[in-house]
Amino acid sequence: MSEEKSIRIEGTPRKTTVGFNLSRSLETSGFAEPQKAQPIVIQRQRSNTTNSIEIASSVDQSMTPRMSKAERKAMRKKSKDKGISVNTTNELPSSAISPVLNAQRLQVPQSILYDDQKKRSKTQKNQQVHRTPTQKLVTLFSHLPQYEKENSFTLNIKQKDAIHPIVIQLGLLFAEMRIVGANSRCIAMLNAFKQVIEDYHTPPNELFSRHLDLYLKPMINYLVQIRPLAVSMANAIRFLKKAIADVPVDIPEVDAKEMVCSSIDNFIRDRIVLADELIVDYGITKIHDNDSIIIYAKSSVVLRTLIKAHQQGKKFHVFVVDSRPLFEGKKSLQVLNESGIDCTYLLLESVGSIISQASKIFMGSHCLFSNGAVMSRVGSSLIAMMGYEYNLPVIAFCETYKFSERVQLDSIVFNEVGDPDSLIDIGKGDQAILADWRDIASLKLLNIMYDVSPSRYISLVISEVGQIPCTSVPVVIREYGANYQ
Repeated sequence: MSEEKSIRIEGTPRKTTVGFNLSRSLETSGFAEPQKAQPIVIQRQRSNTTNSIEIASSVDQSMTPRMSKAERKAMRKKSKDKGISVNTTNELPSSAISPVLNAQRLQVPQSILYDDQKKRSKTQKNQQVHRTPTQKLVTLFSHLPQYEKENSFTLNIKQKDAIHPIVIQLGLLFAEMRIVGANSRCIAMLNAFKQVIEDYHTPPNELFSRHLDLYLKPMINYLVQIRPLAVSMANAIRFLKKAIADVPVDIPEVDAKEMVCSSIDNFIRDRIVLADELIVDYGITKIHDNDSIIIYAKSSVVLRTLIKAHQQGKKFHVFVVDSRPLFEGKKSLQVLNESGIDCTYLLLESVGSIISQASKIFMGSHCLFSNGAVMSRVGSSLIAMMGYEYNLPVIAFCETYKFSERVQLDSIVFNEVGDPDSLIDIGKGDQAILADWRDIASLKLLNIMYDVSPSRYISLVISEVGQIPCTSVPVVIREYGANYQ
């Protein structure tokens, strides 16, 4: 390491402060490489009686310079001959630090995602679909895209000829919330891309694998701009691109199409359909007679688990918890009632009145992060927290293709902002008190789609690889590699 020294000689009419920053090589110790010489910043300060010259190196100040005895002796002798005072104290004066270096140390990101004006203008320039930014922006979520509801998503599409009609139709279904749920959206997207590939023809002098990837890009961007992709959909697109890239260049186009379409079918079968069947078999073992199970919103794999357990003769009760604005719990209630399962329907704000009667909580999952946090429908974190406080086992059902290497600690940094107008309807027809909310300057409506439950709230995760703790995501990704990511 290096150190900064100074020598001060009093009694001279002029004073010059010189700070030396000398880097000592550590090659002999084997801990570091020799430091290269850095540019020097010189700042001159004048007063009536003294001149002060302060020299500071812009290297990291944690590397403290050190001079040998011979260097210090030569310094003193030279300073006496010139009649100046030389400062060789250990600390560098604050005024000698480069302003540029200070700016670099204090630099912080001024924006996260979408609240950066440059990123926003670039995004709007490359949009396939014209989207109008919301007029009443929620500041806390300004880093997420917030748009007004469009009258038409197909009127002003850029490069409309480059987007297959089935993809446009799929985007409209996503925008109108006709297709919801991570599994349903992913299957619909893959089936649409399968149809696109079947109708695709490679242009002359082009390779199938290279041109098809470029051909799908505007369609993927279109779906992203209509509604942000789920983590599972992003993983599926990554798998699709890899399947396209693995197509040999020396096979006919018909065989190449068949190979990619077969890969899509295998992904849907292995990673979703068969995975759900295994999860259902594992989940049944957690249901016992006289259980009272809380479920929230709608999860297809949770419903299948409950129905199959009921078909096996197990007696249990289900509390179906629901919330605005989607009211997905109504669909869950309908499916369970048709199967003959005893149910109780209630809204999210009433969970506290029945939590003491429950024996366990089943949750569907939108995504499972590397730190064990579970992303699910907004409101799920509240139920998981209450289950944790009442010592109830909180069991999350999640396929491995929803596992993500990302780490997320809250629901703010990454989320999806839904249409605020969907919060207006409160079931009273024209008497909705929020009908004129845009005319109230101090009122803003926020409709976020997902919650993140910390790992400490989740007792167990059931996936097709077995019953695992929620913190085992990195292990699954590492052990199974590309097959599971």
